[in-house]
Amino acid sequence: GNEIRVPEMNVKQWVEMLQAGIAMLIATIGLFLALLATSTLFPTMLQKGSIDLLLCRPIPRWRLVTSRFIGGASIMAFNAAYLFLGVWAVLGLKSGVWTRGFPLSTILVIFAFVVLFSVVMAVSVITESAPAGLLLAFTLFMFSPVLAAHEQITPAFSKELYRQVFRLLYWLVPKSAETIGAMRRLILERPLDIQW
Repeated sequence: GNEIRVPEMNVKQWVEMLQAGIAMLIATIGLFLALLATSTLFPTMLQKGSIDLLLCRPIPRWRLVTSRFIGGASIMAFNAAYLFLGVWAVLGLKSGVWTRGFPLSTILVIFAFVVLFSVVMAVSVITESAPAGLLLAFTLFMFSPVLAAHEQITPAFSKELYRQVFRLLYWLVPKSAETIGAMRRLILERPLDIQW
């Protein structure tokens, strides 16, 4: 057999790589679980009996939907902050390495959740179905890496119309893959490469 050569790392690099891996795991699996847990907030509100009770009070409908949205986002934000800050504190205390990118990446996870949760909310209110909103949000999340590679993919299209449609989809669909990539770059102290 051949010798396995592992690149040398100091403790700071190891902690940053571990934090980047944990952040990527939280951003993918955690977003799925958070969306799954909060997807029923709106359809249950619209069921007969629940909506009757809510609408008999003098509260505007937009306030009902907004308060549910803010409640779901707040629960997820608290859980994300608790998890990220807890992991950051434990790793910092054990290793003596305190990075600033890992706790700041909490903001990006919350932002990604709020964007996808708004899709779940809109579709769930329109269709009165939690699975429909969840399915669309998961589809957008899974299709996001393909759209993120639009600069490499669009030259392969034979017609300019297809290129324009693909670019339009890129600008319309939430950029979850790029948000997760930005988390990784933030933790590893690399430039964010934000495109406008």
